[in-house]
Amino acid sequence: MKFRRWLTIGLIAMLSALAIFKLVMQDIPSSSDGSVNDFVFIYLAGNAWMDGGQPYTHESVGAESVKLFGAEEGKAYQELDIFYPPTTFFALIPILLLPHQIVIPAVLLISLALYMWVVWILAMDLTGLSRYLFLAFAINYAPLHSGLRPRNVTVIMAGLILIPLLKAVHDRMSSSWWFILLGLGVAIKPQLGGAFLLILIVMGEWKRFLVAASTVAASVVISVGWLAMHGIHWVAPLLDNLGRGPAGGNSQSTLSFVYNGEANFRLINMSPLVYLFSGNYRLSSTLPVVMAVVLFLCLVMLLWRNPEFRPGSRLVWIPVFGVVGAIALLPAYSRYYGAIFILPLFAWMWMQWHRPLLRVALLVGTVLFSLPMPQFPVIWQAGVQYIQHPGMSLSKVSGSMTEHSFATMRPAFWQELICALPNLFLAAVSILLLAMIAWRRVSKEGGMEAQDLRQSEVHS
Repeated sequence: MKFRRWLTIGLIAMLSALAIFKLVMQDIPSSSDGSVNDFVFIYLAGNAWMDGGQPYTHESVGAESVKLFGAEEGKAYQELDIFYPPTTFFALIPILLLPHQIVIPAVLLISLALYMWVVWILAMDLTGLSRYLFLAFAINYAPLHSGLRPRNVTVIMAGLILIPLLKAVHDRMSSSWWFILLGLGVAIKPQLGGAFLLILIVMGEWKRFLVAASTVAASVVISVGWLAMHGIHWVAPLLDNLGRGPAGGNSQSTLSFVYNGEANFRLINMSPLVYLFSGNYRLSSTLPVVMAVVLFLCLVMLLWRNPEFRPGSRLVWIPVFGVVGAIALLPAYSRYYGAIFILPLFAWMWMQWHRPLLRVALLVGTVLFSLPMPQFPVIWQAGVQYIQHPGMSLSKVSGSMTEHSFATMRPAFWQELICALPNLFLAAVSILLLAMIAWRRVSKEGGMEAQDLRQSEVHS
Protein backbone atom coordinates (compact mmCIF):
# COMPACT_ATOMS: atom_id res chain seq x y z
CA MET A 1 0.00 0.00 0.00
CA LYS A 2 2.80 2.41 0.84
CA PHE A 3 4.49 1.67 -2.49
CA ARG A 4 1.26 2.39 -4.39
CA ARG A 5 0.78 5.60 -2.42
CA TRP A 6 4.29 6.84 -3.14
CA LEU A 7 3.96 5.81 -6.79
CA THR A 8 0.78 7.87 -7.05
CA ILE A 9 2.47 10.85 -5.40
CA GLY A 10 5.37 10.49 -7.83
CA LEU A 11 2.99 10.46 -10.81
CA ILE A 12 1.22 13.55 -9.49
CA ALA A 13 4.54 15.36 -9.13
CA MET A 14 5.72 14.31 -12.60
CA LEU A 15 2.48 15.30 -14.36
CA SER A 16 2.37 18.62 -12.51
CA ALA A 17 5.97 19.38 -13.47
CA LEU A 18 5.25 18.55 -17.11
CA ALA A 19 2.18 20.79 -17.06
CA ILE A 20 4.17 23.73 -15.64
CA PHE A 21 6.90 23.15 -18.23
CA LYS A 22 4.34 23.18 -21.06
CA LEU A 23 2.66 26.29 -19.73
CA VAL A 24 5.86 28.27 -19.24
CA MET A 25 7.86 27.07 -22.24
CA GLN A 26 5.07 26.55 -24.78
CA ASP A 27 1.90 28.42 -23.89
CA ILE A 28 2.84 31.80 -22.39
CA PRO A 29 4.93 33.21 -25.30
CA SER A 30 2.39 34.74 -27.66
CA SER A 31 3.97 36.64 -30.53
CA SER A 32 7.73 36.55 -29.98
CA ASP A 33 8.17 33.99 -32.76
CA GLY A 34 6.40 36.22 -35.29
CA SER A 35 3.65 33.69 -36.04
CA VAL A 36 0.00 34.64 -36.53
CA ASN A 37 -2.07 33.74 -33.51
CA ASP A 38 -5.34 31.83 -34.04
CA PHE A 39 -7.40 34.35 -32.11
CA VAL A 40 -6.12 37.18 -34.32
CA PHE A 41 -8.33 35.79 -37.11
CA ILE A 42 -11.44 36.19 -34.95
CA TYR A 43 -10.27 39.46 -33.40
CA LEU A 44 -9.75 41.24 -36.71
CA ALA A 45 -12.85 39.86 -38.43
CA GLY A 46 -14.92 40.44 -35.29
CA ASN A 47 -13.84 44.07 -35.07
CA ALA A 48 -14.67 44.53 -38.75
CA TRP A 49 -18.10 43.03 -38.00
CA MET A 50 -18.64 45.35 -35.02
CA ASP A 51 -17.70 48.34 -37.22
CA GLY A 52 -20.38 47.29 -39.72
CA GLY A 53 -17.83 46.11 -42.28
CA GLN A 54 -17.19 42.96 -44.27
CA PRO A 55 -15.50 40.32 -42.06
CA TYR A 56 -14.64 37.83 -44.83
CA THR A 57 -12.50 39.61 -47.43
CA HIS A 58 -8.78 40.31 -47.40
CA GLU A 59 -9.31 44.00 -48.08
CA SER A 60 -11.59 44.68 -45.13
CA VAL A 61 -9.68 42.48 -42.69
CA GLY A 62 -6.41 44.03 -43.86
CA ALA A 63 -7.79 47.51 -43.33
CA GLU A 64 -8.95 46.52 -39.84
CA SER A 65 -5.49 45.17 -39.03
CA VAL A 66 -3.88 48.48 -40.01
CA LYS A 67 -6.45 50.35 -37.92
CA LEU A 68 -5.83 48.21 -34.83
CA PHE A 69 -2.13 47.32 -35.07
CA GLY A 70 -0.69 50.09 -37.21
CA ALA A 71 0.67 50.02 -40.74
CA GLU A 72 3.90 48.13 -39.95
CA GLU A 73 2.55 45.33 -37.76
CA GLY A 74 -0.70 45.15 -39.71
CA LYS A 75 1.17 43.88 -42.78
CA ALA A 76 1.33 40.41 -41.22
CA TYR A 77 -2.47 40.17 -41.31
CA GLN A 78 -3.25 41.37 -44.82
CA GLU A 79 -4.32 38.05 -46.36
CA LEU A 80 -6.17 36.14 -43.64
CA ASP A 81 -9.00 33.81 -44.67
CA ILE A 82 -11.71 33.81 -41.98
CA PHE A 83 -13.59 30.53 -41.41
CA TYR A 84 -15.87 31.43 -38.47
CA PRO A 85 -19.60 32.23 -38.85
CA PRO A 86 -20.99 35.63 -37.78
CA THR A 87 -22.41 34.03 -34.62
CA THR A 88 -18.83 33.60 -33.37
CA PHE A 89 -18.35 37.35 -33.28
CA PHE A 90 -21.57 37.90 -31.34
CA ALA A 91 -20.69 35.24 -28.75
CA LEU A 92 -17.23 36.72 -28.16
CA ILE A 93 -18.11 40.43 -28.04
CA PRO A 94 -16.75 40.91 -24.47
CA ILE A 95 -13.32 39.68 -25.60
CA LEU A 96 -13.40 41.49 -28.95
CA LEU A 97 -13.84 44.80 -27.09
CA LEU A 98 -10.49 44.38 -25.32
CA PRO A 99 -7.49 46.41 -26.60
CA HIS A 100 -5.20 44.47 -28.91
CA GLN A 101 -2.28 44.91 -26.48
CA ILE A 102 -3.94 42.65 -23.88
CA VAL A 103 -6.38 40.48 -25.84
CA ILE A 104 -4.00 37.55 -26.41
CA PRO A 105 -2.95 37.19 -22.73
CA ALA A 106 -6.61 37.66 -21.78
CA VAL A 107 -7.67 34.77 -24.03
CA LEU A 108 -5.07 32.57 -22.30
CA LEU A 109 -6.37 33.47 -18.84
CA ILE A 110 -10.05 33.11 -19.78
CA SER A 111 -9.37 29.76 -21.45
CA LEU A 112 -7.49 28.46 -18.41
CA ALA A 113 -10.16 29.72 -16.00
CA LEU A 114 -13.02 28.03 -17.86
CA TYR A 115 -11.05 24.82 -18.30
CA MET A 116 -10.09 24.63 -14.61
CA TRP A 117 -13.74 25.21 -13.69
CA VAL A 118 -14.65 22.14 -15.75
CA VAL A 119 -11.80 20.13 -14.20
CA TRP A 120 -12.81 21.02 -10.65
CA ILE A 121 -16.45 20.00 -11.24
CA LEU A 122 -15.22 16.64 -12.54
CA ALA A 123 -12.73 16.21 -9.69
CA MET A 124 -15.52 16.58 -7.10
CA ASP A 125 -16.56 12.99 -7.85
CA LEU A 126 -13.12 11.68 -6.86
CA THR A 127 -11.57 11.37 -3.42
CA GLY A 128 -8.12 11.19 -1.86
CA LEU A 129 -5.08 10.89 -4.08
CA SER A 130 -7.27 9.90 -7.04
CA ARG A 131 -8.64 13.44 -7.13
CA TYR A 132 -5.15 14.99 -7.20
CA LEU A 133 -3.93 12.48 -9.77
CA PHE A 134 -6.84 13.42 -12.05
CA LEU A 135 -6.16 17.14 -11.49
CA ALA A 136 -2.49 16.62 -12.42
CA PHE A 137 -3.50 14.64 -15.52
CA ALA A 138 -6.03 17.31 -16.50
CA ILE A 139 -3.61 20.26 -16.31
CA ASN A 140 -1.06 18.22 -18.27
CA TYR A 141 -3.72 17.21 -20.85
CA ALA A 142 -2.00 17.60 -24.22
CA PRO A 143 -5.12 18.74 -26.17
CA LEU A 144 -5.44 21.64 -23.70
CA HIS A 145 -1.93 22.88 -24.41
CA SER A 146 -2.34 22.39 -28.16
CA GLY A 147 -5.21 24.89 -27.91
CA LEU A 148 -3.63 27.29 -25.42
CA ARG A 149 -0.46 27.89 -27.42
CA PRO A 150 -2.21 29.29 -30.54
CA ARG A 151 -4.98 30.79 -28.34
CA ASN A 152 -7.58 28.74 -30.19
CA VAL A 153 -11.16 29.54 -29.26
CA THR A 154 -12.10 25.85 -28.95
CA VAL A 155 -10.83 25.84 -25.35
CA ILE A 156 -13.26 28.64 -24.43
CA MET A 157 -16.05 26.97 -26.38
CA ALA A 158 -15.54 23.62 -24.63
CA GLY A 159 -15.68 25.32 -21.23
CA LEU A 160 -18.91 27.16 -22.09
CA ILE A 161 -20.58 23.91 -23.19
CA LEU A 162 -19.34 21.56 -20.48
CA ILE A 163 -19.88 23.82 -17.43
CA PRO A 164 -23.72 23.95 -17.62
CA LEU A 165 -23.99 20.27 -18.58
CA LEU A 166 -21.83 19.15 -15.65
CA LYS A 167 -23.62 21.52 -13.26
CA ALA A 168 -26.92 19.91 -14.31
CA VAL A 169 -25.48 16.49 -13.55
CA HIS A 170 -24.25 17.50 -10.10
CA ASP A 171 -27.18 19.71 -9.13
CA ARG A 172 -30.51 18.65 -10.60
CA MET A 173 -32.07 21.92 -9.40
CA SER A 174 -29.45 24.22 -10.92
CA SER A 175 -30.90 27.14 -12.84
CA SER A 176 -31.73 26.65 -16.51
CA TRP A 177 -30.20 30.06 -17.21
CA TRP A 178 -26.76 28.43 -17.00
CA PHE A 179 -27.55 26.99 -20.45
CA ILE A 180 -27.11 30.42 -21.99
CA LEU A 181 -23.42 29.49 -21.77
CA LEU A 182 -24.04 26.32 -23.77
CA GLY A 183 -25.88 28.36 -26.41
CA LEU A 184 -22.93 30.75 -26.67
CA GLY A 185 -20.55 27.80 -27.01
CA VAL A 186 -22.63 26.37 -29.85
CA ALA A 187 -22.69 29.80 -31.51
CA ILE A 188 -18.89 29.93 -31.48
CA LYS A 189 -18.46 26.62 -33.35
CA PRO A 190 -21.79 25.11 -34.43
CA GLN A 191 -20.13 22.16 -36.17
CA LEU A 192 -18.80 20.86 -32.84
CA GLY A 193 -21.42 22.19 -30.43
CA GLY A 194 -24.53 21.06 -32.28
CA ALA A 195 -24.33 17.50 -30.98
CA PHE A 196 -24.45 18.72 -27.37
CA LEU A 197 -27.55 20.77 -28.14
CA LEU A 198 -29.26 17.67 -29.54
CA ILE A 199 -28.42 15.62 -26.46
CA LEU A 200 -30.62 17.93 -24.37
CA ILE A 201 -33.59 16.76 -26.44
CA VAL A 202 -32.70 13.13 -25.75
CA MET A 203 -32.46 13.96 -22.05
CA GLY A 204 -35.94 15.45 -22.15
CA GLU A 205 -34.52 18.70 -20.77
CA TRP A 206 -36.92 20.90 -22.75
CA LYS A 207 -36.60 24.05 -20.64
CA ARG A 208 -32.82 23.95 -20.72
CA PHE A 209 -32.90 23.12 -24.43
CA LEU A 210 -35.14 26.14 -25.08
CA VAL A 211 -32.76 28.41 -23.16
CA ALA A 212 -29.73 27.15 -25.13
CA ALA A 213 -31.53 27.08 -28.48
CA SER A 214 -32.95 30.57 -27.91
CA THR A 215 -29.42 31.84 -27.23
CA VAL A 216 -28.21 30.31 -30.50
CA ALA A 217 -31.20 31.77 -32.36
CA ALA A 218 -30.59 35.21 -30.86
CA SER A 219 -26.94 35.08 -31.89
CA VAL A 220 -27.98 34.24 -35.46
CA VAL A 221 -30.58 37.01 -35.65
CA ILE A 222 -28.33 39.68 -34.13
CA SER A 223 -25.09 38.79 -35.93
CA VAL A 224 -26.66 38.28 -39.36
CA GLY A 225 -29.13 41.15 -38.88
CA TRP A 226 -26.25 43.51 -38.07
CA LEU A 227 -24.57 42.61 -41.37
CA ALA A 228 -27.87 43.03 -43.24
CA MET A 229 -28.40 46.47 -41.70
CA HIS A 230 -25.09 47.57 -43.22
CA GLY A 231 -25.76 45.92 -46.57
CA ILE A 232 -22.97 43.35 -46.18
CA HIS A 233 -23.23 40.23 -48.38
CA TRP A 234 -21.26 37.69 -46.39
CA VAL A 235 -22.36 34.18 -47.42
CA ALA A 236 -20.42 33.93 -50.69
CA PRO A 237 -17.13 35.32 -49.26
CA LEU A 238 -17.35 32.95 -46.28
CA LEU A 239 -17.96 29.96 -48.56
CA ASP A 240 -15.01 31.04 -50.73
CA ASN A 241 -12.78 31.14 -47.65
CA LEU A 242 -13.97 27.71 -46.54
CA GLY A 243 -13.26 26.34 -50.04
CA ARG A 244 -9.71 27.66 -49.93
CA GLY A 245 -9.14 26.38 -46.42
CA PRO A 246 -7.74 23.00 -45.36
CA ALA A 247 -11.25 21.64 -44.77
CA GLY A 248 -12.58 22.72 -48.15
CA GLY A 249 -11.38 19.96 -50.42
CA ASN A 250 -11.86 22.05 -53.57
CA SER A 251 -8.27 22.06 -54.82
CA GLN A 252 -5.38 19.70 -55.27
CA SER A 253 -3.27 21.68 -52.81
CA THR A 254 -5.98 21.26 -50.18
CA LEU A 255 -6.13 17.51 -50.76
CA SER A 256 -2.35 17.36 -50.45
CA PHE A 257 -2.51 19.37 -47.24
CA VAL A 258 -5.05 17.14 -45.53
CA TYR A 259 -4.52 13.69 -47.00
CA ASN A 260 -0.89 13.31 -48.00
CA GLY A 261 0.59 13.51 -44.55
CA GLU A 262 1.29 17.22 -44.24
CA ALA A 263 -1.53 17.97 -41.80
CA ASN A 264 -2.21 14.56 -40.29
CA PHE A 265 -0.15 15.47 -37.23
CA ARG A 266 -2.62 18.25 -36.47
CA LEU A 267 -5.95 16.48 -37.03
CA ILE A 268 -8.04 14.26 -34.82
CA ASN A 269 -10.90 13.37 -37.19
CA MET A 270 -11.10 10.08 -39.08
CA SER A 271 -10.78 11.32 -42.68
CA PRO A 272 -6.96 11.15 -42.98
CA LEU A 273 -6.98 7.67 -41.44
CA VAL A 274 -9.57 6.39 -43.94
CA TYR A 275 -7.64 7.98 -46.80
CA LEU A 276 -4.40 6.45 -45.56
CA PHE A 277 -5.77 2.95 -46.13
CA SER A 278 -8.24 3.54 -48.98
CA GLY A 279 -6.69 6.29 -51.09
CA ASN A 280 -10.27 7.35 -51.87
CA TYR A 281 -11.09 10.98 -51.13
CA ARG A 282 -14.87 10.56 -51.40
CA LEU A 283 -14.86 7.60 -49.04
CA SER A 284 -12.61 9.42 -46.57
CA SER A 285 -15.08 12.31 -46.53
CA THR A 286 -18.32 10.33 -46.21
CA LEU A 287 -17.40 7.31 -44.06
CA PRO A 288 -16.57 9.31 -40.88
CA VAL A 289 -19.86 11.21 -41.23
CA VAL A 290 -21.82 7.98 -41.61
CA MET A 291 -19.97 6.46 -38.67
CA ALA A 292 -20.73 9.45 -36.43
CA VAL A 293 -24.42 9.48 -37.42
CA VAL A 294 -24.79 5.74 -36.73
CA LEU A 295 -23.10 6.05 -33.33
CA PHE A 296 -25.25 9.03 -32.39
CA LEU A 297 -28.46 7.25 -33.44
CA CYS A 298 -27.43 4.21 -31.38
CA LEU A 299 -26.87 6.49 -28.39
CA VAL A 300 -30.30 8.10 -28.87
CA MET A 301 -31.99 4.69 -29.11
CA LEU A 302 -30.31 3.52 -25.90
CA LEU A 303 -31.23 6.64 -23.93
CA TRP A 304 -34.66 7.51 -25.27
CA ARG A 305 -37.47 7.09 -22.73
CA ASN A 306 -35.26 5.22 -20.31
CA PRO A 307 -35.83 6.60 -16.78
CA GLU A 308 -32.45 5.31 -15.57
CA PHE A 309 -30.56 7.59 -17.96
CA ARG A 310 -31.62 10.95 -16.56
CA PRO A 311 -29.35 13.86 -15.60
CA GLY A 312 -29.53 12.90 -11.93
CA SER A 313 -27.43 9.80 -12.65
CA ARG A 314 -23.97 11.30 -12.97
CA LEU A 315 -22.30 7.93 -13.55
CA VAL A 316 -24.37 7.65 -16.73
CA TRP A 317 -24.39 11.17 -18.11
CA ILE A 318 -20.73 12.00 -17.66
CA PRO A 319 -19.68 9.20 -20.07
CA VAL A 320 -22.54 10.20 -22.38
CA PHE A 321 -20.99 13.68 -22.67
CA GLY A 322 -17.71 11.96 -23.52
CA VAL A 323 -19.32 9.80 -26.21
CA VAL A 324 -21.09 12.80 -27.74
CA GLY A 325 -17.78 14.67 -27.75
CA ALA A 326 -16.03 11.78 -29.47
CA ILE A 327 -18.80 11.47 -32.07
CA ALA A 328 -18.65 15.21 -32.76
CA LEU A 329 -14.90 14.99 -33.42
CA LEU A 330 -14.90 12.02 -35.82
CA PRO A 331 -16.32 13.60 -39.00
CA ALA A 332 -15.38 17.28 -38.60
CA TYR A 333 -12.18 19.07 -39.52
CA SER A 334 -11.03 18.90 -35.91
CA ARG A 335 -7.62 19.67 -34.46
CA TYR A 336 -6.15 17.99 -31.40
CA TYR A 337 -7.55 20.59 -28.99
CA GLY A 338 -11.08 19.38 -29.79
CA ALA A 339 -10.38 16.38 -27.55
CA ILE A 340 -11.03 18.65 -24.54
CA PHE A 341 -14.64 17.56 -24.99
CA ILE A 342 -13.84 13.99 -23.93
CA LEU A 343 -12.27 15.02 -20.60
CA PRO A 344 -15.46 13.95 -18.71
CA LEU A 345 -14.89 10.49 -20.15
CA PHE A 346 -11.53 10.24 -18.39
CA ALA A 347 -13.05 11.40 -15.09
CA TRP A 348 -15.73 8.73 -15.37
CA MET A 349 -13.21 6.02 -16.22
CA TRP A 350 -11.22 7.11 -13.18
CA MET A 351 -14.32 6.47 -11.06
CA GLN A 352 -14.84 3.08 -12.77
CA TRP A 353 -11.26 1.86 -12.24
CA HIS A 354 -12.51 -1.52 -10.99
CA ARG A 355 -13.79 -2.45 -14.47
CA PRO A 356 -10.99 -4.18 -16.43
CA LEU A 357 -11.94 -2.89 -19.89
CA LEU A 358 -12.27 0.68 -18.67
CA ARG A 359 -9.00 0.35 -16.78
CA VAL A 360 -7.24 -0.59 -20.01
CA ALA A 361 -8.96 2.23 -21.90
CA LEU A 362 -8.00 4.72 -19.19
CA LEU A 363 -4.33 3.70 -19.22
CA VAL A 364 -4.14 3.84 -23.02
CA GLY A 365 -5.98 7.16 -23.17
CA THR A 366 -3.85 8.67 -20.41
CA VAL A 367 -0.68 7.89 -22.35
CA LEU A 368 -2.12 9.09 -25.68
CA PHE A 369 -3.51 12.35 -24.37
CA SER A 370 -0.65 13.22 -22.03
CA LEU A 371 1.72 13.33 -25.01
CA PRO A 372 1.60 15.59 -28.08
CA MET A 373 0.75 12.55 -30.20
CA PRO A 374 -0.47 14.15 -33.46
CA GLN A 375 2.65 16.34 -33.49
CA PHE A 376 4.86 13.23 -33.37
CA PRO A 377 6.28 13.57 -36.93
CA VAL A 378 7.37 17.14 -36.20
CA ILE A 379 8.99 16.13 -32.90
CA TRP A 380 10.66 13.13 -34.58
CA GLN A 381 12.10 15.13 -37.46
CA ALA A 382 13.16 17.95 -35.15
CA GLY A 383 14.97 15.40 -32.98
CA VAL A 384 16.77 13.95 -36.01
CA GLN A 385 17.73 17.44 -37.13
CA TYR A 386 18.99 18.26 -33.63
CA ILE A 387 21.15 15.12 -33.60
CA GLN A 388 22.61 16.13 -36.97
CA HIS A 389 23.17 19.73 -35.79
CA PRO A 390 23.69 19.54 -32.01
CA GLY A 391 24.65 23.19 -31.77
CA MET A 392 21.12 24.33 -32.62
CA SER A 393 18.47 25.06 -30.01
CA LEU A 394 16.01 22.17 -29.81
CA SER A 395 13.07 24.54 -29.35
CA LYS A 396 14.19 26.54 -32.39
CA VAL A 397 14.45 23.38 -34.50
CA SER A 398 10.99 22.22 -33.40
CA GLY A 399 9.48 25.63 -34.09
CA SER A 400 11.10 25.73 -37.51
CA MET A 401 9.75 22.28 -38.36
CA THR A 402 6.23 23.23 -37.29
CA GLU A 403 6.34 26.51 -39.22
CA HIS A 404 7.44 24.95 -42.53
CA SER A 405 5.87 21.50 -42.27
CA PHE A 406 2.90 22.35 -44.51
CA ALA A 407 5.07 22.56 -47.61
CA THR A 408 7.89 20.15 -46.85
CA MET A 409 6.81 17.40 -44.50
CA ARG A 410 5.92 13.89 -45.68
CA PRO A 411 5.70 11.60 -42.64
CA ALA A 412 6.45 7.93 -43.08
CA PHE A 413 3.57 5.44 -42.99
CA TRP A 414 4.37 4.38 -39.42
CA GLN A 415 4.41 8.02 -38.33
CA GLU A 416 0.96 8.56 -39.85
CA LEU A 417 -0.31 5.51 -37.98
CA ILE A 418 0.95 7.02 -34.73
CA CYS A 419 -0.87 10.24 -35.63
CA ALA A 420 -4.08 8.21 -36.02
CA LEU A 421 -3.97 6.60 -32.56
CA PRO A 422 -6.11 9.30 -30.88
CA ASN A 423 -8.71 8.91 -33.65
CA LEU A 424 -8.82 5.16 -33.15
CA PHE A 425 -9.15 5.69 -29.40
CA LEU A 426 -12.14 8.01 -29.90
CA ALA A 427 -13.92 5.49 -32.12
CA ALA A 428 -13.09 2.45 -29.95
CA VAL A 429 -14.16 4.07 -26.68
CA SER A 430 -17.40 5.34 -28.23
CA ILE A 431 -18.29 1.83 -29.36
CA LEU A 432 -17.21 0.32 -26.02
CA LEU A 433 -19.34 2.68 -23.95
CA LEU A 434 -22.37 2.28 -26.19
CA ALA A 435 -22.01 -1.49 -25.80
CA MET A 436 -21.76 -1.11 -22.01
CA ILE A 437 -24.88 1.09 -21.88
CA ALA A 438 -26.75 -1.41 -24.07
CA TRP A 439 -25.67 -4.31 -21.85
CA ARG A 440 -26.69 -2.40 -18.74
CA ARG A 441 -30.11 -1.70 -20.22
CA VAL A 442 -30.65 -5.29 -21.38
CA SER A 443 -29.54 -6.64 -17.99
CA LYS A 444 -31.88 -4.31 -16.16
CA GLU A 445 -34.83 -5.19 -18.41
CA GLY A 446 -34.06 -8.88 -17.97
CA GLY A 447 -33.98 -8.43 -14.19
CA MET A 448 -37.31 -6.60 -14.24
CA GLU A 449 -38.90 -9.37 -16.34
CA ALA A 450 -37.62 -12.02 -13.93
CA GLN A 451 -38.98 -10.02 -10.99
CA ASP A 452 -42.39 -9.68 -12.67
CA LEU A 453 -42.41 -13.44 -13.36
CA ARG A 454 -41.67 -14.22 -9.72
CA GLN A 455 -44.41 -11.86 -8.56
CA SER A 456 -46.92 -13.45 -10.93
CA GLU A 457 -45.99 -16.92 -9.64
CA VAL A 458 -46.53 -15.78 -6.05
CA HIS A 459 -49.94 -14.35 -6.88
CA SER A 460 -50.97 -17.48 -8.77
